[in-house]
Amino acid sequence: MNKDRLRYLFQQYQRRSQSSVEREEWLSALSDHGLETMLHEVMGEEWGKDVAPEDAITPAAAADTYEHIVQQPQPAKVRRLWPRIAVAASILLCCTAGAYLWRENSKPILTGPAVAQDVAPGTSRATLTLANGQKIVLSDDLDGEIAKQAGVQINKSKNGVLVYTVAENSDQPANALNTLSTAKGETYKIILPDKTEVWLNAASSLTYPARFTGPDRQVTLTGEGYFAVAKDKQHPFKVNTDQQQVTVVGTEFNVNAYANEQATRTTLLEGSVKVNAGPSDILIKPGQQSTLRNGSFRVQEVDLDQAVAWKDNEFVFDGDDIRYIMRMVERWYNVEVIYQGAISREKFYGGISRYENVSEVLKSLESTQKIKFRIEGKVIYVSTNL
Repeated sequence: MNKDRLRYLFQQYQRRSQSSVEREEWLSALSDHGLETMLHEVMGEEWGKDVAPEDAITPAAAADTYEHIVQQPQPAKVRRLWPRIAVAASILLCCTAGAYLWRENSKPILTGPAVAQDVAPGTSRATLTLANGQKIVLSDDLDGEIAKQAGVQINKSKNGVLVYTVAENSDQPANALNTLSTAKGETYKIILPDKTEVWLNAASSLTYPARFTGPDRQVTLTGEGYFAVAKDKQHPFKVNTDQQQVTVVGTEFNVNAYANEQATRTTLLEGSVKVNAGPSDILIKPGQQSTLRNGSFRVQEVDLDQAVAWKDNEFVFDGDDIRYIMRMVERWYNVEVIYQGAISREKFYGGISRYENVSEVLKSLESTQKIKFRIEGKVIYVSTNL
């Protein structure tokens, strides 16, 4: 691939105008080590150019950006980069050599190789708790039939998915509840009795009946889950969390309801969703995210790739601060994070694969020269690089 073609693909990405063929070509170029130098040159040359009107960010994002600039004034030369940084925030350049990362006042940085001390990433693993209290650890060495209950067969497939199958003509009630839970450093996928698919993130749990009966299909979620709900207009699917209830008929959406996060976020990919919290009801459309904070809802357009990146085993930072990022790191790598001294208010944009060891993630953050890390066993110390 020549430089002009690479420049064209980069420009098309920035304009969000890539065709499906161009996107495949672009992703292939990103993973080609032979194009790394040329990619640096193209991005360096294109980074400071003016943004076309169609590339403008949403009013809400622009307002947030403006407020931060007012609070932390930047040189005029740097301010001109803000719109382009916001447009590029969702890009994932996960090459084998490392990952691209943006700071609020910098050009993209390509990180280097891993450091010596390391923590391995999480894995596909979970614990199934049956209604009778029996616990079954779902690991790689466990396949086939796991249990039977109330006319329902439970199997673990070879590709690591828990599958519930209801026997034909079964009229046995299934009021007993099962719970699938993941610890820190674990993730798992389950196919529920109604064929709804659920991806469960680390440090999460899903409680559900072995067989759905009654007028609706209700489950309870803690932590984070991505749902691809099987369509059944006669039996709405409801996801209950500590703060809200999500009601759908058949759609795909993500719910982030971790107890240590300040808000509960519901992101809709397709279909329609009603979110309820006490006396408040809202409807969200595809591409929107509802944020429930202190009993009040806010709805905004979001980058869907960023919102559900974890499902595809990717970290994506979109203006996130170090505390939010390190909470994700804690859950996925099963580590403890300790802050030393003042905490940086830096915000980060970019992405890296969740398959990488923790050192790769930390090294990409350190490349901004604003944060420093030290790993001691399963403890990560975070300090501001003054």
